[in-house]
Amino acid sequence: MSHPSDVYWNTHKRCFSIRPTKPSELEGFKSSPKGRVFYNTGPFLLLDPVFRVNERGRQWVLRNKKKTVHATIRGLPRVPGVFTIPPGARLVKYNPYQNEQFVLLDGTPIFKARTAYLKDKEVWII
Repeated sequence: MSHPSDVYWNTHKRCFSIRPTKPSELEGFKSSPKGRVFYNTGPFLLLDPVFRVNERGRQWVLRNKKKTVHATIRGLPRVPGVFTIPPGARLVKYNPYQNEQFVLLDGTPIFKARTAYLKDKEVWII
């Protein structure tokens, strides 16, 4: 049984970083040298994703104009055998300078979904 993980876009590595909430191995994901974070450019899924923004961290970014990890998606990571973004999936974005939360393209805040599809730098939900 796997534990939930926090996922965020790593701007330095140009891939998603996956940080398990409890130490564990994640099948199909490459571990960092220290073993605390896993890297994956995608495609992969997050089951039962919850979109989280730490407001204190966001305010730090706004004040200092520097990036720091303060927004994550928590869910159960899976590497599917076949990966296709289903019809009707909606693209999710986050920009701390424009929004307080993750949002859909029309600006609607999003807090959770059934499944998130992560590929390249994009997050799609159903």
